[in-house]
Amino acid sequence: MTLGSEVSAVFVDDLLSLPTREKQAEYLRARGLFDAVGLDRLLDVADKLLNDDPSRARRLAEICGDLAYAAD
Repeated sequence: MTLGSEVSAVFVDDLLSLPTREKQAEYLRARGLFDAVGLDRLLDVADKLLNDDPSRARRLAEICGDLAYAAD
């Protein structure tokens, strides 16, 4: 399932499986998503997940919120 142009379900699973916010930030930075635009796209993905998988949607949105202050 593709959730966005380069944000797939596997991408989300990989991101959620990382143990720390630092590792998650590194993962996003390496993929060019660690900035305001990238985090906004991830929030769009969380919105799409909301009905089918609210737990994953919440976790993804929390990552975006926690990392927003440090994003490029």
